[in-house]
Amino acid sequence: MQIFNTGIRFRSQVGIGLIIMFMVLVLTILSLAVAKISVNKLTSFKQSSDADSLAVAKDALIAYALVQARAGNNYSPRLPCPDINLPGTAGYGVADSASCGTSSTISIGYLPWQTLGISEQVDSDSVPIWYVLAGSFKNLSGTNPALNTDTLGGLTTQGYTDDVVAYVVAPHAIVSSQTRPNVTTSNYLEGENADGDSVFLQAIKSDTFNDTILSIRQDEITELLEDNDIGPDILTIVGDALTVYFTDNNYYPFTAAINSTNGNCMNNRTAGLLPVNLGACTGVDFSDYLPTWFEDNEWWKMIYYEVDSECAGPDSDCDAATLSITLDAGTAQQLILAYAGRSLSGQARGATANDDDFLEDPDTSTALINENTNGDSAYEVPSAAANSNDAFLVITNATTPGGGDGKDGNDNKGKGKS
Repeated sequence: MQIFNTGIRFRSQVGIGLIIMFMVLVLTILSLAVAKISVNKLTSFKQSSDADSLAVAKDALIAYALVQARAGNNYSPRLPCPDINLPGTAGYGVADSASCGTSSTISIGYLPWQTLGISEQVDSDSVPIWYVLAGSFKNLSGTNPALNTDTLGGLTTQGYTDDVVAYVVAPHAIVSSQTRPNVTTSNYLEGENADGDSVFLQAIKSDTFNDTILSIRQDEITELLEDNDIGPDILTIVGDALTVYFTDNNYYPFTAAINSTNGNCMNNRTAGLLPVNLGACTGVDFSDYLPTWFEDNEWWKMIYYEVDSECAGPDSDCDAATLSITLDAGTAQQLILAYAGRSLSGQARGATANDDDFLEDPDTSTALINENTNGDSAYEVPSAAANSNDAFLVITNATTPGGGDGKDGNDNKGKGKS
């Protein structure tokens, strides 16, 4: 009987031990689960914090470029230089021209948050946001570099084909042998992002890489400008210059070739690009009627121009011309201008260009589908659904009866450059 009682007591103790072990196991699993949830929440919070700071920085930079284009830099969407002043020192947060170098180099430094009119932006490790700027979009002195809505940034994200003009970067905490604070790129960015070339990388964080980058694509800036009617504004400037030119000379200039890289006027050519050099043409140089910034920023490379053959050149007689240039089957005009906008997919401008590389055709019907690139003088504004960013302007100015004598190159009454 005593042995039996001892066995019962032993089995009871074993049962209690198993229960305790089970409870310890459950508590361990629960604690690990809670820890994992906490880590996930912290990671999610950090990612959200990074995304918010980078988005604020990106939006501010795009807004700055749009303001520069409209108010400060003759329609060119320039971006500020990075800041190279250390946090806590005088000038920190202000764009520093000393960081910009030349238009052929990439500039990297702190985000110039004061210049952008925003608060200081830091990442989830409280490290100030950094900023990478392509040389072609720098806000240097004067109008250098040449910049219009067809200018590319030349930066790329590894694994993607989009053209990028700038990056904002969350550098995060120190990795490897980095030391801070300073303005040495390799002490904030790692690997592909710190090697000084035009390719940048977004990758999974590791012991040797923890950058988070956000790109500003070329089309994110230029599309906004075009949506806000920069094309019609540029055409108005050109149209006004052509009107003054016609008033002074009683004829319009011939055009440059559609694949011109220098804007040289070509005698007897009546369709192509806007001429900004007299080239082989006789008469008055049209460039004398354009503002300096227009030529310096190469806006002429984006203006398609057709003029009636009886209204072009010193020997023309526009008063007697039978006009044939039309837009949307309207009244015949002396000339038409098209702002071609940024080049779209498949368009290759420059020495190999043709009409298709500047103008997009309407898609309203079979009869009109090739209207803008079929070589005749009838044009149609593409529908809103078409993949097009073209804008058009037609002009007919008052003529002088019998006015075929024009002005020669020594009698220029142009308004001059401004």
